[in-house]
Amino acid sequence: MNTTRIRIIYIILLVCGCPMMAGATYGYLSLRKAMNTYQPTTGIIEHIEKRKVPRHRKSRYEYIKCISYHTPQYDQLHTYTKDFIPFKFLKDSITVYYHPLHPREVKIPGAESFIWTFLFIIGGGCFFMGILIMKQH
Repeated sequence: MNTTRIRIIYIILLVCGCPMMAGATYGYLSLRKAMNTYQPTTGIIEHIEKRKVPRHRKSRYEYIKCISYHTPQYDQLHTYTKDFIPFKFLKDSITVYYHPLHPREVKIPGAESFIWTFLFIIGGGCFFMGILIMKQH
């Protein structure tokens, strides 16, 4: 390969890797901030609904999970999420953080941390591949 192609490749890798890692870091920080202000409780996955969603040329499936959680002020509440929660199935318990003043506003740290970790790994891989290519040429 000629040097201009290599230069374009490592610039693209660096330009893609930096925003991915920055976005993942921002996601982690916002999750940590929410964990400081929100109240933790244990939620139980009560129901999982599998819906077929028609897309162009292909049908996709989305899984909607009904999670029930207990709050001292409002007793038993439910929330629905389409988030990917790794290795959690029906009747499993998960950690749920809810806002004390708005208890229907919830964060599920297991799902969010999975997304941010995945984004950070992909971004870090792009960034370090760009650095390696740049050092070799």
